This record gives sequence, structure tokens and C-alpha cells, in this order.
Amino acid sequence: MIKVLWLRRTEGGGGSWREALNSFIPPALQSQSGREAARILGEDPRVSILVVSPDVTEEELHELGEGIRHRSAPLEVICLTVDSAAPRALIPILHSHEITPWVLAATGGREELESLLDQVAEKALARRNLFEVRQGMIVRAGFVGHSEANLRLVDLMSRAGDSDDPVLISGPEGAEHGRAARLIHHLSPRRNQGPLRFVPPEIHSREDGIREIFGEVKPGVRAADRSPYLLDQTSGGTLVFTGIESATQNLQMRLVELISTGQYFPVGSGKPELADVRIILTTSTNLVDLVKKDGFRGDLLNEFASDPIELPPLDQRRVDIPALVDHFSADVWNRHQGGGSFPGFLPEALEHLSTIDWPCDREGLRHFVEWLLLLDGLDRKRPFTTKEVRREVDRWLPAAKRRSLDCRDLQPLHFCRRFRLDYDRLTNEILYGFLAIQKRRKDKQQIADLFRKSSRWVEITTKDLANWFLDNGHREDEELKRDQIWSRRFKR
Repeated sequence: MIKVLWLRRTEGGGGSWREALNSFIPPALQSQSGREAARILGEDPRVSILVVSPDVTEEELHELGEGIRHRSAPLEVICLTVDSAAPRALIPILHSHEITPWVLAATGGREELESLLDQVAEKALARRNLFEVRQGMIVRAGFVGHSEANLRLVDLMSRAGDSDDPVLISGPEGAEHGRAARLIHHLSPRRNQGPLRFVPPEIHSREDGIREIFGEVKPGVRAADRSPYLLDQTSGGTLVFTGIESATQNLQMRLVELISTGQYFPVGSGKPELADVRIILTTSTNLVDLVKKDGFRGDLLNEFASDPIELPPLDQRRVDIPALVDHFSADVWNRHQGGGSFPGFLPEALEHLSTIDWPCDREGLRHFVEWLLLLDGLDRKRPFTTKEVRREVDRWLPAAKRRSLDCRDLQPLHFCRRFRLDYDRLTNEILYGFLAIQKRRKDKQQIADLFRKSSRWVEITTKDLANWFLDNGHREDEELKRDQIWSRRFKR
């Protein structure tokens, strides 16, 4: 359903176009105040068309602009004018949100207006359907919350999905840059044209890493026999360089050439080749400061000067933490339980979680929620209380804040194994759930595939999972030990 909002100054009557608008726009959506119209635009995303009468004052247009600025849903604007031009006060606001107004002379007849409205409604409906699909993808990716910082981030990622320009994603360590890059790829047309591949620092920080990225031409070797390389394998898709601050100067120079010309030179070749790939860089370092210290190429940074995406840290949007906790806990519950509903957290418990400075930002919060649920949440029938959450935070946080840790060490199994913090309880929960799946499904390969998909922090088969509990110094009787482990772990 498409809703139409009409901003006008005088009561209806006079003019066939005014009679037409009065006939199908309900009085509740006929506003005589720019401030009131701005409120409706902000509160009701189903309003997809705005009609502005020629008698609206410039002051009211400025008030209306505030509603447009804070709106994330798509909007079509029809300006009824006396001189066939949109109001000057409205043009900068519309252009800043990439809205091209439809202009119709107020002297036009009813049929002309109804024809335009049909045309605009068709376009508005298509845009809103696309917007709702995208919003669903954004929420599933975990970018939830109603803070100004998160709404601005979602808007930037949506715009990045509409374009094919290179993107720079920055933010604190643990802000889940890779998740943002994956979302941008899936929002773009390239999701159906090619794959998404990541180039980690382990590759691009080595001098010989450019062979894996750009390929190599050897004398006497035909093009069809060349070793596979990333630019060729990612043709049509998106190539993401994570931790780009670690890239070699040679790679940075080649990236400048690739982005500016769309061509690259394989190692050992003087003949350029075309590249059909989008480049995304991610970093948790201030690249501007790195350029000043000659640690990063300024010309490469300039290629990403338009609309860089900065992931805001959690301490700047604590109001979003309850929504993130709900999202992370629902994700863990669905992956490990597969049905029912998670009892959740009491409001006071969520408020306590919002006051904490989380190590590794979003990733640290995600791992804590997963750790908490795996230990004491998958069989719960009642919500977590503030006392329970405070107790678990006080146990988890001191170990998580050790300087020797990186974000990967906070993944629950690694974390508990390193600090012997509820390691037996955690592994027991994992293996018990695994055995329950095995009893239901019988097919071990299918079980292993399901288990790998159901947990983002461990991708191991039944044999490898059992090996977590083996003493590294005594592995000669692995089969016997594995049988003992399984029998011991599942005595309940």
C-alpha cells in the first residue's frame, strides 16, 4: 500500500488538481504545516509520495526538509508549481538525498495529475519493495539499532550497494569490517555477477603475494595453463583487502593503477589486462596519519575519498547495545536450538550490558553473548537477570581485556581453552548438542556439514572435534581415547 502526503497552505477547493487530491488523500495526510509534514515523514515509512502545493512558504519548506533529512525510506516528491520549476528552498535538500522531484504545473487538469500520480506510484512501489528487501538483509547482517550513528551507517552502506565505486571501510578493531563488506557486496548487482573473495594480510603483506593476486606470466606458458589468481577468480565480483594498512608499497601502487584505469599488469608481463572487479579495503588504522608517516600511499587513499564508510564504535552508540544483544542471542539460539524462542534478558540486564566498554567492540559483544548462552542459556526457561549477567561479565571481562589477546581469541571455544574458564562445561554443551543431532540424523557427513554451518567459530568434523580434548603429548591411542571421551562427556 502506497500512502500519499499532501503539504498545502489553504483548504481544499478551487482547481481540478486540488479536487483530485482531496478525493483520494485522506484528511489525516493533508498537512498545513511543514513541521507536521516532517513528523509524518519521520514516523510513517509507508508514506512513499509527497505532494507539495505551490502556496507553501519557504519557511515551511525548510521545516519539511528536516523530516526528509532524517528519513531512511525512499520518497518520491511531486511539486505543483506555477512556473514549472521546483521550489528553490527544496532543491538542495532533495539533491542531497538523491531525490529528483517530479514537477507539474498547477494549472494542469485532473487527468494530467492522475496520470502523473499513477506513474509515480508505480516507481515508488518498486523502490519501497527493494528498500524492504535491503532492510531485511541489513538486519540479518546484524546492523541493528536506532541511533543516529547506526542509521547513518546503514544509509552509507545502502548507497555503496547502489554504486560500483571502490569502498574504504574503517573503524575500531572488532567492528566486523568483513561483515560490512559482505553486506555491501550482497546489496550490489555484483552479487549475481561474481563471487566475493577476501585477501588477508597474510597474502598482501608479502612481496610475493602480488603473484597470487595479479597472476604471473612465465615464458613458454600458455595463458590457459597459468596458475589461478585472485583477480581472475573474482571476475565480475568483489575483492576485499582486509587490514590494508599492512599491504606492501608495490601492491598499493598496483591497486592505484587498477582502480584508476581498470587494468593491471600480471607479474612478468608488459601487456595490460582488463579487470572486472570491485575493490573494497578495510582497516582499523587511521590511514590519514599513516600517510603523514609515509606508511601508506596518499594517491591510493584519494581513490577512496568519496563516501568512505566508518563503522562507529559501540561506546558512541550504547543505545544500540540492547538491540545487538537481542540479535546475537537470537542468532545463537536459532543455530544451536533450531526452534522455539529465546527467553531473552530482563530490561535491567540489557541496561547493564550497555554500560560496559566491550573489548573488540561488536565482535567482543557477540562472543560474550555466544559464550553466555552456550554455558547457561540454551536450556533456559526464564530471562537472564541483572545479577546473573553481572556475575558472568565479571568473570569474562578481566580475561578478555588482556593485551596479549586479539579478537579471534575471544571466540568461545578458544577463549575457554586458553584460560580454562568453564572449558569443560562449554565443550560438554557443544558435544551434547552435537550428539543429539547425530541421533536424529544418522548421516555423519550431513551432521558434520550442518555443524559447520551452525557455528561461525568452529568448522571441524567429528574426529577433529574430539581431538580438542586429547593431550597433545599422548596421541598414540587416539581411537581409544576418543571413545572414552564420548562416553564420559555424555553421561547425564
